[in-house]
Amino acid sequence: QRERGLFAHCAGSAAPGLTDLTRGQLDRTSGLMDLAIPDGLVTGHETLIAGLTLPDVDDRHVLAAAIRCNANVIALNLEVKRLAAERAELIASLGD
Repeated sequence: QRERGLFAHCAGSAAPGLTDLTRGQLDRTSGLMDLAIPDGLVTGHETLIAGLTLPDVDDRHVLAAAIRCNANVIALNLEVKRLAAERAELIASLGD
């Protein structure tokens, strides 16, 4: 079984909001994108996840993959409400 690459991960996250596309269409598109841009498939990052601390533990795999492939940029699509809350929490923690 082929590992899920970056585009499959994005398609899985976006699937609930893409009501005009079937799951099969999303899977096919992400598979083609993985083939076209093989650097989107990061492996060997799993061992880094447990050592990372982020406000949302479910985001640690993204940072671990970025570290593993020496990424210069991490592009995220965050909910504005969530981002604002996390920013406020971070600013408050810096005052400690």
